Amino acid sequence: MRYVIIVILLLLSAEAYAQNIENREPKVGLVLSGGGAKGLAHIGALKVIDSLGIRIDYVAGTSMGAIIGSLYASGYYGKQLDSIFKTVNFDNIITDNIPREAKTFYERENDEKYAVILPFDDFEVKLPSALSRGQNTFNLLSKLTLHVSNVEDFSKLPIPFFVSLPI
Repeated sequence: MRYVIIVILLLLSAEAYAQNIENREPKVGLVLSGGGAKGLAHIGALKVIDSLGIRIDYVAGTSMGAIIGSLYASGYYGKQLDSIFKTVNFDNIITDNIPREAKTFYERENDEKYAVILPFDDFEVKLPSALSRGQNTFNLLSKLTLHVSNVEDFSKLPIPFFVSLPI
């Protein structure tokens, strides 16, 4: 008799589990790749996704896909991102042209004294590692994510977000 009760309980729980699975909506994850300026093409894809009413449950990205994905995960829509990036002056962001009044005395003195500054490593001249130190990029992203600046865990954003680092 005990085995009959166990079998009945197992069958009832299996049926309840199957009904629970049928009622669940599928989760949709969005993965955005890198690609520098080509990564801005993700915005067009997001606009289409939004226009179709597809609800994204998770976002992941690498490089430029991480930038666009993080903004989307923080609550921006595709159309908003399109408007934002149409107004961004990428020349200022890439060249890190920082206004003179925002620089320290030492930075102003060096900028006015030397036309080009090359790094040295073990008494060898090296080429700069990048065109930009990223200060203007950091400033722009800080401004755009101010509304979620209190979130310390990316999985707690309006849409959980995951970053993949390039290998």
